[in-house]
Amino acid sequence: MTSTHLIHTRLHNQQLLTSSFTKPEEVVQWLGAVQAQDYAGAKWAIAQRCPAITDKAIDTALTDGRIIRTHIMRPTWHFVTPEDIQWILAITSHKVKALNAPYCSKYGLERPFMERCLNHLQETLTGNQQKTRSELLLSLQEAGLSVTQEGISHIMIQAEQEGIVCSGGLKGKHHTYRLLSECAPFVNPLSKEEALAKLSLRYFTSHGPATLKDYIWWSGLSVTDARKGLALIQSNLVQETIDNQTYWFAESASPINDESTKVYLLPNYDEYIVGYANREVLTDKQTQIPRGNILFSNTLIVNGQITGTWKRTLRKASVQVDITLFRSLKENEEQSLHEVARQYASFLELPEGYTLNISR
Repeated sequence: MTSTHLIHTRLHNQQLLTSSFTKPEEVVQWLGAVQAQDYAGAKWAIAQRCPAITDKAIDTALTDGRIIRTHIMRPTWHFVTPEDIQWILAITSHKVKALNAPYCSKYGLERPFMERCLNHLQETLTGNQQKTRSELLLSLQEAGLSVTQEGISHIMIQAEQEGIVCSGGLKGKHHTYRLLSECAPFVNPLSKEEALAKLSLRYFTSHGPATLKDYIWWSGLSVTDARKGLALIQSNLVQETIDNQTYWFAESASPINDESTKVYLLPNYDEYIVGYANREVLTDKQTQIPRGNILFSNTLIVNGQITGTWKRTLRKASVQVDITLFRSLKENEEQSLHEVARQYASFLELPEGYTLNISR
């Protein structure tokens, strides 16, 4: 397998080349989890793997509980499905709780006090109640619990890791919380080995070809658990060595030899970027990439490689897309870029479409 074949296979497995998905939850379940601290960007990440879906349709999926936005695996927001959240939490929450613990101590959230807060949240949200973080902070304070603006964030992370709360729908522009038990009842618990095998297979099927190091980064699992998970399912995977690194992926029956130009306006933290510890294969050695963490940028991807960054400016009825290139585009690449910008305006349901500014 060459680096070019590796990139093409990833694009295929990530559902970026073609996709038959019609619902946001199908995309999220295929990928296992979708990093989502930038909510607007994460919705666009789903849409590029789910043709013809709109921004508002993903809001509706969140409100209906068909996708959940919560802290899971790594200590950051992810989309996950109700069917998957319980067993993923069972094998990853201990690490997130350990990372949250120093902040809990810093803000006086020791266990007895934390339990009182968690019990209050349980009572307040029972009966399909959905409340914003600010509303829950006020409720805790009115109950005589001295919680600060800084402390409430870590209380909510703890509540997520203990399977008490998850995301509710939007209240205006504000996110809410609801009880996880009322959104995703706990059924058919998996053993640890079953859960490790399931998460490993989900990752290498949707993100492969990838290395063990990539999987450890993405999943947040310990080296021991990640190795065990891979060992449990490696008979179902194909193994390839590139530049002395071992890559694993599920063999695909679909053709992946499409040589047409593919251009993507990926959001920050897109799974195509954030899903791997090593991102060198995503950069052309002849293309000068500015210093800094590319994860924080919206990236222009041309034929699988990072070719620039982009920003959006929303107007009343249109979107302005500003592109900063790291190399010049060929004519067919620029034409494809215009088509993707048109798709983005359609996703946002903006009647006047888009304007595109390109600079180097």
